Amino acid sequence: MFLTQTDIIAVLRQYNPWWSGGQIPDIPIWKRAAFGELRAWALKPEPGRAFCLAGPRQVGKTTLFLQCINELLAQGVPPANIRKRPVTPILT
Repeated sequence: MFLTQTDIIAVLRQYNPWWSGGQIPDIPIWKRAAFGELRAWALKPEPGRAFCLAGPRQVGKTTLFLQCINELLAQGVPPANIRKRPVTPILT
């Protein structure tokens, strides 16, 4: 199946609702120890590098990312500069 650029952007918008002023779903206010490390990296990322967080299912990876994204938005990082994408296939 061939996806157009418009199709890909439409799918990515679902994962990045803040691009169009949408809100991040309710997330816990408490933060795991790893939050500080992720936040520090996100505030001063290495040029040309992306952050990939891997681990077992249901351990809080998405929550950790959303908490960090929420923090970045609150600090004034432009929404278009924050991109979240799934690593699993988007379409099967």
